[in-house]
Amino acid sequence: MDSHEVTNRLRKLPSFSANGLGNRVRQRRWYLDRQKKETKGTKSVAAGAKKLGITELEYRGIENDLGLVQDEQGARIREILSDSTVIQNWAQFLEMEYDQLDRWVNRERHKIQKKLKRSMGSGDAVHYEKEFEAAKQGFIEKYKEVTDSPDIPKNVRLALTNIGKYSKELFKLPVLPMPLFIILRALYESDDSADDIHKIKLPDNGDEVLTDYIRRLPYIGNYIFYSANRIYYASQPKQSFSEVFNVLSKERLKTLLHVMIQDVGVYDIPKDLFDLQRFLEFHTEGLMMARLLKPKLPSEINYEVLEMGLALQGLGTYELYHLISPSLSQEEANARDRINYSLDDDAIYWIDYYFHPVLSAMLAANWKLPAAAIELVLNHHDENISQVSPECAALKLINRCTQEKFEFDNRDSVLEYLDDYPQLQLDLEGLFDIVTTMSSLRKDMIRRSTSIMESGKNFNEVASHKGMGQYKYEEQSGGFVRKYKSKEDARLDLDAQKGLIADCLELLFEFTQRIHRIKEGESKEAFQERIFNLQLASEVVKHDYEKVAKRFGMKEDELLHRLAQMDR
Repeated sequence: MDSHEVTNRLRKLPSFSANGLGNRVRQRRWYLDRQKKETKGTKSVAAGAKKLGITELEYRGIENDLGLVQDEQGARIREILSDSTVIQNWAQFLEMEYDQLDRWVNRERHKIQKKLKRSMGSGDAVHYEKEFEAAKQGFIEKYKEVTDSPDIPKNVRLALTNIGKYSKELFKLPVLPMPLFIILRALYESDDSADDIHKIKLPDNGDEVLTDYIRRLPYIGNYIFYSANRIYYASQPKQSFSEVFNVLSKERLKTLLHVMIQDVGVYDIPKDLFDLQRFLEFHTEGLMMARLLKPKLPSEINYEVLEMGLALQGLGTYELYHLISPSLSQEEANARDRINYSLDDDAIYWIDYYFHPVLSAMLAANWKLPAAAIELVLNHHDENISQVSPECAALKLINRCTQEKFEFDNRDSVLEYLDDYPQLQLDLEGLFDIVTTMSSLRKDMIRRSTSIMESGKNFNEVASHKGMGQYKYEEQSGGFVRKYKSKEDARLDLDAQKGLIADCLELLFEFTQRIHRIKEGESKEAFQERIFNLQLASEVVKHDYEKVAKRFGMKEDELLHRLAQMDR
Protein backbone atom coordinates (compact mmCIF):
# COMPACT_ATOMS: atom_id res chain seq x y z
CA MET A 1 0.00 0.00 0.00
CA ASP A 2 1.67 3.24 -1.11
CA SER A 3 1.23 6.71 0.42
CA HIS A 4 -1.40 7.74 -2.15
CA GLU A 5 -3.53 4.71 -1.34
CA VAL A 6 -3.16 5.40 2.39
CA THR A 7 -4.30 8.99 1.86
CA ASN A 8 -7.28 7.97 -0.26
CA ARG A 9 -8.42 5.33 2.23
CA LEU A 10 -8.11 7.75 5.13
CA ARG A 11 -10.15 10.35 3.27
CA LYS A 12 -13.01 7.90 2.81
CA LEU A 13 -13.07 6.69 6.40
CA PRO A 14 -15.59 7.93 8.95
CA SER A 15 -14.10 9.71 11.95
CA PHE A 16 -12.15 7.18 13.97
CA SER A 17 -12.40 7.32 17.77
CA ALA A 18 -8.99 6.88 19.39
CA ASN A 19 -7.96 8.27 22.77
CA GLY A 20 -10.93 10.61 22.65
CA LEU A 21 -9.78 12.52 19.59
CA GLY A 22 -12.41 10.93 17.38
CA ASN A 23 -15.25 12.67 19.21
CA ARG A 24 -13.83 16.12 18.60
CA VAL A 25 -13.02 15.38 14.98
CA ARG A 26 -16.46 13.86 14.41
CA GLN A 27 -18.22 16.88 15.94
CA ARG A 28 -16.06 19.26 13.94
CA ARG A 29 -16.74 17.43 10.66
CA TRP A 30 -20.47 17.31 11.37
CA TYR A 31 -20.51 21.04 12.00
CA LEU A 32 -18.43 21.88 8.92
CA ASP A 33 -20.42 19.54 6.67
CA ARG A 34 -23.65 21.13 7.88
CA GLN A 35 -22.26 24.60 7.16
CA LYS A 36 -21.16 23.40 3.75
CA LYS A 37 -24.67 22.20 2.87
CA GLU A 38 -26.31 25.37 4.13
CA THR A 39 -23.97 27.57 2.10
CA LYS A 40 -24.28 25.50 -1.08
CA GLY A 41 -25.15 27.69 -4.00
CA THR A 42 -24.11 31.01 -2.45
CA LYS A 43 -21.91 33.10 -4.70
CA SER A 44 -20.37 35.56 -2.26
CA VAL A 45 -19.09 35.81 1.27
CA ALA A 46 -21.74 38.38 2.17
CA ALA A 47 -24.57 36.21 0.87
CA GLY A 48 -23.26 33.12 2.60
CA ALA A 49 -22.83 34.95 5.90
CA LYS A 50 -26.32 36.41 5.65
CA LYS A 51 -27.88 33.06 4.87
CA LEU A 52 -26.25 31.51 7.96
CA GLY A 53 -26.97 34.50 10.15
CA ILE A 54 -23.30 35.09 11.00
CA THR A 55 -20.76 37.82 10.29
CA GLU A 56 -18.56 37.83 7.21
CA LEU A 57 -15.54 37.40 9.48
CA GLU A 58 -17.02 34.25 11.00
CA TYR A 59 -17.95 32.98 7.55
CA ARG A 60 -14.38 33.39 6.31
CA GLY A 61 -13.17 31.44 9.34
CA ILE A 62 -15.56 28.60 8.48
CA GLU A 63 -14.53 28.81 4.84
CA ASN A 64 -10.89 28.53 5.87
CA ASP A 65 -11.63 25.45 7.96
CA LEU A 66 -13.57 23.89 5.07
CA GLY A 67 -10.52 24.37 2.89
CA LEU A 68 -8.39 22.63 5.48
CA VAL A 69 -10.69 19.62 5.67
CA GLN A 70 -11.44 19.32 1.96
CA ASP A 71 -8.12 20.22 0.32
CA GLU A 72 -5.45 19.50 2.91
CA GLN A 73 -6.53 16.22 4.42
CA GLY A 74 -2.96 15.61 5.51
CA ALA A 75 -3.23 18.47 7.99
CA ARG A 76 -6.31 16.96 9.67
CA ILE A 77 -4.87 13.45 9.53
CA ARG A 78 -1.63 14.73 11.06
CA GLU A 79 -3.62 16.17 13.95
CA ILE A 80 -5.31 12.82 14.59
CA LEU A 81 -2.11 10.81 14.24
CA SER A 82 -0.31 12.67 16.99
CA ASP A 83 0.91 9.81 19.19
CA SER A 84 1.93 6.18 18.86
CA THR A 85 -1.28 4.76 20.37
CA VAL A 86 -3.46 6.51 17.82
CA ILE A 87 -1.16 5.51 14.96
CA GLN A 88 -1.33 1.91 16.17
CA ASN A 89 -5.15 2.00 16.17
CA TRP A 90 -5.22 3.42 12.64
CA ALA A 91 -2.69 0.82 11.46
CA GLN A 92 -4.91 -1.99 12.78
CA PHE A 93 -7.98 -0.40 11.19
CA LEU A 94 -6.19 -0.12 7.82
CA GLU A 95 -4.68 -3.62 8.16
CA MET A 96 -1.13 -2.37 7.60
CA GLU A 97 2.16 -2.39 9.49
CA TYR A 98 2.62 0.25 12.20
CA ASP A 99 6.09 1.25 10.91
CA GLN A 100 4.76 1.76 7.40
CA LEU A 101 2.00 4.11 8.54
CA ASP A 102 4.35 5.88 10.96
CA ARG A 103 6.83 6.58 8.14
CA TRP A 104 4.02 7.90 5.95
CA VAL A 105 2.79 10.22 8.73
CA ASN A 106 6.30 11.59 9.23
CA ARG A 107 6.72 12.19 5.50
CA GLU A 108 3.38 14.03 5.32
CA ARG A 109 4.33 16.11 8.35
CA HIS A 110 7.71 16.94 6.80
CA LYS A 111 6.09 18.06 3.54
CA ILE A 112 3.78 20.45 5.37
CA GLN A 113 6.65 21.75 7.54
CA LYS A 114 8.70 22.48 4.42
CA LYS A 115 5.73 24.25 2.88
CA LEU A 116 5.33 26.23 6.10
CA LYS A 117 8.99 27.26 6.06
CA ARG A 118 8.69 28.49 2.48
CA SER A 119 5.61 30.52 3.33
CA MET A 120 7.25 32.05 6.38
CA GLY A 121 10.43 33.06 4.60
CA SER A 122 13.39 34.46 6.48
CA GLY A 123 12.97 36.59 9.56
CA ASP A 124 15.31 39.20 11.00
CA ALA A 125 17.97 36.49 11.30
CA VAL A 126 19.16 37.48 7.81
CA HIS A 127 20.76 40.56 9.38
CA TYR A 128 23.33 38.29 11.02
CA GLU A 129 24.67 36.59 7.89
CA LYS A 130 28.05 38.30 8.37
CA GLU A 131 28.38 36.91 11.90
CA PHE A 132 27.30 33.48 10.66
CA GLU A 133 29.99 33.47 7.96
CA ALA A 134 32.61 34.52 10.53
CA ALA A 135 31.58 31.59 12.74
CA LYS A 136 31.75 29.28 9.73
CA GLN A 137 35.25 30.41 8.85
CA GLY A 138 36.38 30.01 12.45
CA PHE A 139 35.01 26.48 12.53
CA ILE A 140 36.65 25.50 9.23
CA GLU A 141 40.07 26.67 10.38
CA LYS A 142 39.77 24.93 13.75
CA TYR A 143 38.40 21.69 12.27
CA LYS A 144 41.27 21.47 9.78
CA GLU A 145 43.68 22.05 12.64
CA VAL A 146 42.31 19.39 15.02
CA THR A 147 41.82 16.78 12.27
CA ASP A 148 45.08 17.63 10.52
CA SER A 149 43.27 17.59 7.20
CA PRO A 150 43.42 20.10 4.32
CA ASP A 151 39.76 19.54 3.38
CA ILE A 152 36.34 19.61 5.01
CA PRO A 153 34.44 16.32 4.48
CA LYS A 154 31.34 16.40 2.31
CA ASN A 155 28.98 15.47 5.16
CA VAL A 156 30.31 18.33 7.32
CA ARG A 157 29.93 20.82 4.45
CA LEU A 158 26.34 19.66 3.93
CA ALA A 159 25.58 20.13 7.64
CA LEU A 160 27.00 23.68 7.56
CA THR A 161 24.96 24.53 4.47
CA ASN A 162 21.69 23.29 5.97
CA ILE A 163 22.35 24.94 9.33
CA GLY A 164 22.77 28.27 7.53
CA LYS A 165 19.68 27.72 5.39
CA TYR A 166 17.22 26.67 8.08
CA SER A 167 18.43 28.93 10.90
CA LYS A 168 17.26 31.96 8.91
CA GLU A 169 13.74 30.54 8.71
CA LEU A 170 13.46 29.14 12.22
CA PHE A 171 10.78 30.47 14.56
CA LYS A 172 9.99 27.38 16.63
CA LEU A 173 11.74 24.45 18.26
CA PRO A 174 10.30 21.22 19.68
CA VAL A 175 9.78 21.51 23.44
CA LEU A 176 11.87 19.43 25.83
CA PRO A 177 9.54 16.96 27.57
CA MET A 178 10.54 17.44 31.22
CA PRO A 179 9.86 21.20 31.60
CA LEU A 180 6.62 20.92 29.61
CA PHE A 181 5.53 17.98 31.78
CA ILE A 182 6.22 20.02 34.94
CA ILE A 183 4.30 23.07 33.65
CA LEU A 184 1.25 21.05 32.62
CA ARG A 185 1.24 19.17 35.91
CA ALA A 186 1.34 22.48 37.81
CA LEU A 187 -1.59 23.84 35.79
CA TYR A 188 -3.70 20.71 36.27
CA GLU A 189 -3.05 20.42 39.99
CA SER A 190 -3.92 24.05 40.69
CA ASP A 191 -7.40 25.23 41.57
CA ASP A 192 -9.30 25.67 38.29
CA SER A 193 -11.02 28.75 39.67
CA ALA A 194 -7.72 30.45 40.58
CA ASP A 195 -6.51 32.67 37.76
CA ASP A 196 -3.43 34.06 39.53
CA ILE A 197 -0.61 31.88 38.22
CA HIS A 198 1.83 33.82 40.39
CA LYS A 199 0.48 31.80 43.32
CA ILE A 200 0.61 28.40 41.61
CA LYS A 201 3.51 26.36 42.95
CA LEU A 202 5.29 23.53 41.20
CA PRO A 203 3.97 20.02 41.96
CA ASP A 204 6.96 19.10 44.13
CA ASN A 205 6.18 20.90 47.40
CA GLY A 206 8.88 23.47 46.68
CA ASP A 207 8.62 27.23 47.15
CA GLU A 208 9.09 28.25 43.52
CA VAL A 209 5.98 29.51 41.72
CA LEU A 210 5.09 28.59 38.15
CA THR A 211 5.94 31.95 36.54
CA ASP A 212 9.40 32.04 38.14
CA TYR A 213 10.03 28.52 36.86
CA ILE A 214 9.02 29.41 33.30
CA ARG A 215 11.23 32.50 33.35
CA ARG A 216 14.32 30.37 33.91
CA LEU A 217 13.59 27.98 31.03
CA PRO A 218 15.80 29.00 28.06
CA TYR A 219 13.41 28.13 25.23
CA ILE A 220 9.97 28.22 26.82
CA GLY A 221 10.58 31.47 28.71
CA ASN A 222 11.80 33.31 25.61
CA TYR A 223 9.09 31.88 23.37
CA ILE A 224 6.34 32.87 25.81
CA PHE A 225 7.80 36.40 25.83
CA TYR A 226 7.92 36.51 22.01
CA SER A 227 4.46 35.06 21.38
CA ALA A 228 2.86 37.26 24.07
CA ASN A 229 4.23 40.31 22.27
CA ARG A 230 2.99 39.05 18.90
CA ILE A 231 -0.49 38.19 20.17
CA TYR A 232 -1.36 40.51 23.05
CA TYR A 233 1.01 43.48 22.86
CA ALA A 234 1.46 44.06 19.13
CA SER A 235 0.82 47.80 19.34
CA GLN A 236 3.28 48.31 22.22
CA PRO A 237 5.66 45.32 22.55
CA LYS A 238 7.09 44.66 26.00
CA GLN A 239 10.84 44.95 26.47
CA SER A 240 11.50 42.70 29.46
CA PHE A 241 10.43 39.41 31.02
CA SER A 242 8.98 41.25 34.01
CA GLU A 243 6.59 43.28 31.86
CA VAL A 244 5.14 40.09 30.39
CA PHE A 245 5.27 37.58 33.23
CA ASN A 246 4.13 39.94 35.99
CA VAL A 247 0.73 40.43 34.31
CA LEU A 248 0.32 36.99 32.71
CA SER A 249 -2.99 35.23 33.47
CA LYS A 250 -3.64 31.51 33.51
CA GLU A 251 -5.86 31.64 30.41
CA ARG A 252 -3.26 33.57 28.45
CA LEU A 253 -0.53 31.17 29.53
CA LYS A 254 -2.64 28.24 28.29
CA THR A 255 -3.12 29.97 24.94
CA LEU A 256 0.60 30.68 24.60
CA LEU A 257 1.50 27.08 25.48
CA HIS A 258 -1.02 25.81 22.93
CA VAL A 259 0.45 28.09 20.25
CA MET A 260 3.98 27.01 21.18
CA ILE A 261 3.38 23.28 20.66
CA GLN A 262 1.54 23.65 17.34
CA ASP A 263 3.47 22.29 14.31
CA VAL A 264 6.56 21.19 16.26
CA GLY A 265 5.34 19.40 19.40
CA VAL A 266 7.72 17.67 21.82
CA TYR A 267 11.39 16.81 21.27
CA ASP A 268 11.13 13.03 21.00
CA ILE A 269 14.64 11.75 20.24
CA PRO A 270 15.60 10.05 23.54
CA LYS A 271 19.35 9.84 22.86
CA ASP A 272 19.57 13.59 22.22
CA LEU A 273 17.82 14.27 25.53
CA PHE A 274 20.83 12.99 27.48
CA ASP A 275 22.77 16.08 26.35
CA LEU A 276 19.85 18.48 26.06
CA GLN A 277 18.65 17.83 29.61
CA ARG A 278 22.11 18.72 30.91
CA PHE A 279 22.03 21.80 28.67
CA LEU A 280 18.70 22.80 30.21
CA GLU A 281 19.94 22.33 33.76
CA PHE A 282 23.12 24.32 33.12
CA HIS A 283 21.20 27.38 31.94
CA THR A 284 18.40 27.17 34.50
CA GLU A 285 21.01 26.99 37.26
CA GLY A 286 22.68 30.08 35.80
CA LEU A 287 19.39 31.96 35.90
CA MET A 288 18.84 30.87 39.49
CA MET A 289 22.27 32.24 40.43
CA ALA A 290 21.46 35.52 38.68
CA ARG A 291 18.42 35.96 40.95
CA LEU A 292 20.60 35.56 44.03
CA LEU A 293 23.24 37.88 42.56
CA LYS A 294 20.81 40.62 41.55
CA PRO A 295 20.79 42.60 44.87
CA LYS A 296 24.60 42.67 44.90
CA LEU A 297 25.13 43.88 41.33
CA PRO A 298 26.04 47.51 40.55
CA SER A 299 23.07 49.74 39.75
CA GLU A 300 24.30 50.39 36.20
CA ILE A 301 23.76 46.73 35.26
CA ASN A 302 20.48 46.16 33.43
CA TYR A 303 19.27 42.99 35.12
CA GLU A 304 16.47 42.43 32.60
CA VAL A 305 19.05 42.32 29.78
CA LEU A 306 21.27 39.99 31.82
CA GLU A 307 18.34 37.66 32.54
CA MET A 308 17.29 37.49 28.90
CA GLY A 309 20.87 37.02 27.75
CA LEU A 310 21.38 34.11 30.16
CA ALA A 311 18.22 32.48 28.83
CA LEU A 312 19.18 33.08 25.19
CA GLN A 313 22.88 32.20 25.19
CA GLY A 314 22.47 28.44 24.87
CA LEU A 315 19.53 28.29 22.50
CA GLY A 316 21.96 27.89 19.62
CA THR A 317 23.03 24.50 21.03
CA TYR A 318 19.39 23.46 21.32
CA GLU A 319 18.77 24.66 17.77
CA LEU A 320 21.76 22.70 16.46
CA TYR A 321 20.50 19.47 17.98
CA HIS A 322 17.13 20.07 16.35
CA LEU A 323 18.72 20.73 12.96
CA ILE A 324 21.30 17.93 12.87
CA SER A 325 20.03 15.43 15.51
CA PRO A 326 23.51 13.94 16.05
CA SER A 327 22.28 10.74 17.72
CA LEU A 328 19.98 9.59 14.91
CA SER A 329 21.10 6.48 13.06
CA GLN A 330 20.70 6.28 9.30
CA GLU A 331 17.60 4.11 9.70
CA GLU A 332 16.04 6.46 12.28
CA ALA A 333 16.80 9.48 10.11
CA ASN A 334 15.16 7.85 7.09
CA ALA A 335 12.05 7.02 9.12
CA ARG A 336 11.76 10.67 10.16
CA ASP A 337 12.60 11.99 6.68
CA ARG A 338 15.69 13.63 8.17
CA ILE A 339 19.33 13.71 7.10
CA ASN A 340 21.90 11.56 8.89
CA TYR A 341 25.07 13.67 8.70
CA SER A 342 27.29 11.08 10.41
CA LEU A 343 29.30 13.86 12.05
CA ASP A 344 32.35 12.92 14.08
CA ASP A 345 32.78 14.11 17.68
CA ASP A 346 35.20 16.88 16.69
CA ALA A 347 32.75 18.26 14.15
CA ILE A 348 29.86 18.28 16.63
CA TYR A 349 31.93 19.90 19.39
CA TRP A 350 33.41 22.69 17.28
CA ILE A 351 30.20 23.39 15.34
CA ASP A 352 28.51 23.94 18.70
CA TYR A 353 31.39 26.06 20.00
CA TYR A 354 31.55 28.42 17.02
CA PHE A 355 27.91 28.55 15.98
CA HIS A 356 25.79 28.54 19.12
CA PRO A 357 26.24 32.28 19.92
CA VAL A 358 25.25 33.43 16.43
CA LEU A 359 22.42 30.88 16.14
CA SER A 360 21.05 32.07 19.49
CA ALA A 361 21.21 35.63 18.20
CA MET A 362 19.51 34.72 14.90
CA LEU A 363 16.62 32.99 16.64
CA ALA A 364 16.30 35.94 19.04
CA ALA A 365 16.27 38.30 16.04
CA ASN A 366 13.45 36.33 14.40
CA TRP A 367 11.58 36.73 17.68
CA LYS A 368 12.32 40.48 17.62
CA LEU A 369 13.82 40.37 21.10
CA PRO A 370 15.57 43.48 22.50
CA ALA A 371 18.79 44.37 20.66
CA ALA A 372 20.76 44.71 23.91
CA ALA A 373 20.07 41.06 24.82
CA ILE A 374 21.03 39.88 21.31
CA GLU A 375 24.28 41.86 21.47
CA LEU A 376 25.06 40.31 24.85
CA VAL A 377 24.59 36.80 23.43
CA LEU A 378 26.80 37.53 20.43
CA ASN A 379 29.66 38.78 22.61
CA HIS A 380 29.56 36.30 25.48
CA HIS A 381 32.54 34.37 24.06
CA ASP A 382 34.67 37.55 23.91
CA GLU A 383 37.95 36.69 25.64
CA ASN A 384 38.91 40.30 26.37
CA ILE A 385 37.33 40.17 29.83
CA SER A 386 38.39 43.63 30.96
CA GLN A 387 36.59 45.37 28.09
CA VAL A 388 33.27 43.58 28.07
CA SER A 389 30.12 45.26 29.37
CA PRO A 390 29.13 44.79 33.04
CA GLU A 391 26.20 42.61 31.89
CA CYS A 392 28.57 40.41 29.86
CA ALA A 393 30.99 40.21 32.82
CA ALA A 394 28.14 39.04 35.06
CA LEU A 395 27.08 36.45 32.48
CA LYS A 396 30.64 35.14 32.21
CA LEU A 397 31.02 34.92 35.97
CA ILE A 398 27.75 33.01 36.30
CA ASN A 399 28.74 30.61 33.51
CA ARG A 400 32.08 29.85 35.15
CA CYS A 401 30.48 29.16 38.51
CA THR A 402 27.86 26.95 36.89
CA GLN A 403 30.53 24.98 34.99
CA GLU A 404 32.16 24.25 38.36
CA LYS A 405 28.75 23.07 39.64
CA PHE A 406 29.20 25.70 42.40
CA GLU A 407 31.67 23.41 44.17
CA PHE A 408 34.36 25.63 45.76
CA ASP A 409 36.45 24.34 48.65
CA ASN A 410 37.05 27.70 50.29
CA ARG A 411 36.87 31.46 49.84
CA ASP A 412 40.31 31.63 48.25
CA SER A 413 39.11 29.51 45.31
CA VAL A 414 36.43 32.14 44.64
CA LEU A 415 38.84 35.08 44.94
CA GLU A 416 40.30 34.74 41.43
CA TYR A 417 36.81 35.17 39.98
CA LEU A 418 36.53 38.56 41.68
CA ASP A 419 39.90 39.62 40.26
CA ASP A 420 38.81 38.66 36.74
CA TYR A 421 35.63 40.77 36.86
CA PRO A 422 36.41 44.03 38.68
CA GLN A 423 33.54 45.82 36.90
CA LEU A 424 31.07 43.83 39.02
CA GLN A 425 32.34 45.29 42.31
CA LEU A 426 31.43 42.15 44.26
CA ASP A 427 32.71 41.30 47.73
CA LEU A 428 34.25 37.92 48.55
CA GLU A 429 31.85 36.95 51.33
CA GLY A 430 28.79 37.78 49.25
CA LEU A 431 29.90 35.72 46.25
CA PHE A 432 31.00 32.76 48.40
CA ASP A 433 27.62 32.72 50.15
CA ILE A 434 25.84 32.70 46.78
CA VAL A 435 27.83 29.78 45.30
CA THR A 436 27.41 27.83 48.55
CA THR A 437 23.65 28.38 48.39
CA MET A 438 23.59 27.42 44.71
CA SER A 439 25.44 24.16 45.44
CA SER A 440 22.56 23.10 47.69
CA LEU A 441 19.88 24.50 45.35
CA ARG A 442 21.31 22.62 42.39
CA LYS A 443 21.04 19.26 44.14
CA ASP A 444 17.57 20.14 45.39
CA MET A 445 16.36 21.14 41.91
CA ILE A 446 17.55 17.82 40.46
CA ARG A 447 15.86 15.93 43.29
CA ARG A 448 12.60 17.84 42.85
CA SER A 449 12.47 17.49 39.06
CA THR A 450 13.14 13.75 39.38
CA SER A 451 10.35 13.50 41.94
CA ILE A 452 7.93 15.08 39.47
CA MET A 453 9.08 12.76 36.69
CA GLU A 454 8.39 9.76 38.92
CA SER A 455 4.74 10.79 39.06
CA GLY A 456 4.41 9.70 35.43
CA LYS A 457 3.32 6.08 35.03
CA ASN A 458 5.61 5.35 32.08
CA PHE A 459 8.71 6.73 33.79
CA ASN A 460 7.82 4.90 36.98
CA GLU A 461 7.40 1.59 35.15
CA VAL A 462 10.98 1.94 33.92
CA ALA A 463 12.17 2.72 37.44
CA SER A 464 10.32 -0.26 38.91
CA HIS A 465 11.53 -2.59 36.18
CA LYS A 466 15.21 -1.65 36.33
CA GLY A 467 15.60 -0.87 40.01
CA MET A 468 17.37 2.16 41.46
CA GLY A 469 20.89 0.80 41.31
CA GLN A 470 20.52 -0.88 37.92
CA TYR A 471 20.02 2.09 35.63
CA LYS A 472 22.38 2.04 32.69
CA TYR A 473 23.18 4.39 29.88
CA GLU A 474 25.43 3.53 26.96
CA GLU A 475 27.52 6.58 26.19
CA GLN A 476 27.32 7.49 22.51
CA SER A 477 31.05 7.88 21.96
CA GLY A 478 32.83 6.01 24.77
CA GLY A 479 31.22 2.63 24.31
CA PHE A 480 31.08 1.94 28.04
CA VAL A 481 28.09 1.38 30.30
CA ARG A 482 27.49 3.81 33.13
CA LYS A 483 25.75 2.62 36.32
CA TYR A 484 23.70 5.12 38.25
CA LYS A 485 23.72 5.37 42.02
CA SER A 486 20.29 6.94 42.46
CA LYS A 487 17.11 7.88 40.67
CA GLU A 488 18.24 11.52 40.66
CA ASP A 489 21.23 10.54 38.54
CA ALA A 490 19.30 7.96 36.55
CA ARG A 491 16.81 10.50 35.19
CA LEU A 492 19.06 10.68 32.11
CA ASP A 493 18.77 6.96 31.44
CA LEU A 494 17.73 6.28 27.86
CA ASP A 495 14.66 4.19 28.73
CA ALA A 496 13.71 6.66 31.47
CA GLN A 497 13.68 9.43 28.87
CA LYS A 498 11.46 7.31 26.64
CA GLY A 499 9.07 6.92 29.56
CA LEU A 500 9.15 10.65 30.19
CA ILE A 501 8.37 11.41 26.53
CA ALA A 502 5.36 9.08 26.69
CA ASP A 503 4.14 10.69 29.94
CA CYS A 504 4.54 14.17 28.47
CA LEU A 505 2.68 13.28 25.27
CA GLU A 506 -0.22 11.85 27.27
CA LEU A 507 -0.46 15.00 29.38
CA LEU A 508 -0.12 17.16 26.29
CA PHE A 509 -2.90 15.19 24.60
CA GLU A 510 -5.17 15.88 27.57
CA PHE A 511 -4.18 19.56 27.55
CA THR A 512 -5.09 19.88 23.86
CA GLN A 513 -8.39 18.12 24.48
CA ARG A 514 -9.27 20.57 27.23
CA ILE A 515 -8.41 23.55 25.05
CA HIS A 516 -10.82 22.35 22.36
CA ARG A 517 -13.61 21.39 24.73
CA ILE A 518 -16.62 23.60 25.49
CA LYS A 519 -16.15 25.01 28.98
CA GLU A 520 -18.82 24.87 31.63
CA GLY A 521 -21.26 27.70 31.04
CA GLU A 522 -19.70 28.59 27.68
CA SER A 523 -22.17 29.17 24.85
CA LYS A 524 -21.72 27.63 21.44
CA GLU A 525 -21.05 31.06 19.95
CA ALA A 526 -18.44 31.88 22.59
CA PHE A 527 -16.77 28.51 21.99
CA GLN A 528 -16.59 29.12 18.23
CA GLU A 529 -15.20 32.60 18.83
CA ARG A 530 -12.51 31.24 21.19
CA ILE A 531 -11.40 28.54 18.75
CA PHE A 532 -11.31 31.07 15.92
CA ASN A 533 -9.14 33.38 18.02
CA LEU A 534 -6.82 30.49 18.82
CA GLN A 535 -6.36 29.95 15.11
CA LEU A 536 -5.54 33.64 14.62
CA ALA A 537 -3.01 33.50 17.47
CA SER A 538 -1.31 30.45 15.94
CA GLU A 539 -0.99 32.25 12.62
CA VAL A 540 0.43 35.61 13.81
CA VAL A 541 3.43 33.98 15.51
CA LYS A 542 4.43 32.60 12.10
CA HIS A 543 3.30 35.22 9.59
CA ASP A 544 3.08 38.98 9.17
CA TYR A 545 -0.02 40.65 10.55
CA GLU A 546 -0.93 41.97 7.10
CA LYS A 547 -0.81 38.50 5.57
CA VAL A 548 -2.93 36.97 8.35
CA ALA A 549 -5.48 39.80 8.20
CA LYS A 550 -5.84 39.40 4.44
CA ARG A 551 -6.24 35.65 4.74
CA PHE A 552 -9.08 35.99 7.26
CA GLY A 553 -10.76 38.88 5.45
CA MET A 554 -10.20 41.66 7.98
CA LYS A 555 -8.20 44.84 8.32
CA GLU A 556 -4.90 44.74 10.16
CA ASP A 557 -6.04 47.06 12.96
CA GLU A 558 -9.14 44.89 13.43
CA LEU A 559 -6.92 41.82 13.76
CA LEU A 560 -4.66 43.51 16.33
CA HIS A 561 -7.65 44.69 18.37
CA ARG A 562 -9.18 41.20 18.39
CA LEU A 563 -5.88 39.67 19.53
CA ALA A 564 -5.37 42.25 22.29
CA GLN A 565 -8.80 41.41 23.71
CA MET A 566 -8.21 37.65 23.79
CA ASP A 567 -8.44 35.80 27.13
CA ARG A 568 -9.31 38.91 29.13
